[in-house]
Amino acid sequence: MASSKLQQLKNTLSMGARGNKYRIMLAAPVGPTDDFLIDTVGKGGAIPAKTIGQIEIWTQGRKLVVAGDATYENAWNLTFWNTQDLALRNAFDQWLLFIDDMEAHSRAATDHVSYMTETAQIHQLNTTDNSMMAQYEFRNLWPTGISAIDMADDQQDTITEFTVDFAYSHWVRIDTYAAQSSDANPI
Repeated sequence: MASSKLQQLKNTLSMGARGNKYRIMLAAPVGPTDDFLIDTVGKGGAIPAKTIGQIEIWTQGRKLVVAGDATYENAWNLTFWNTQDLALRNAFDQWLLFIDDMEAHSRAATDHVSYMTETAQIHQLNTTDNSMMAQYEFRNLWPTGISAIDMADDQQDTITEFTVDFAYSHWVRIDTYAAQSSDANPI
């Protein structure tokens, strides 16, 4: 019996979804960003979290819990390796400057939404052939900060990296795997 459970687990997991099989796509509204560059030097990201709130309804000493509203973490962090020319770091610096230019004491954005992008995505890739298993699209996304780039004499054999923090209103999951596979089993 135990061996059949083990075999069932092996069959179900197959190769398993791997945390290092992903693709990041992001197009900034300003600056020379390149999806290929972002995908290539993207060191890490995360599939977003979502929570459904609960509403407690009391009647005659009994509690009924029903579904409330969806809430999103509204923060997404991406980590990037730095290129020699700092191209990606400069692009994110330009994006932040577009939102608020401290030197000029002005905002380059002409309205309240032109600094946001609608094309930020993270894809979960198949372990064996890198086909897209799931796609998460972030809506109304914009950077809230860029981390420091640490430099020190003892940082040999390393590439500098930085993290960009983003805010967004919500995300949408596009289930590409179910469309590609006829034997997809929804949970």
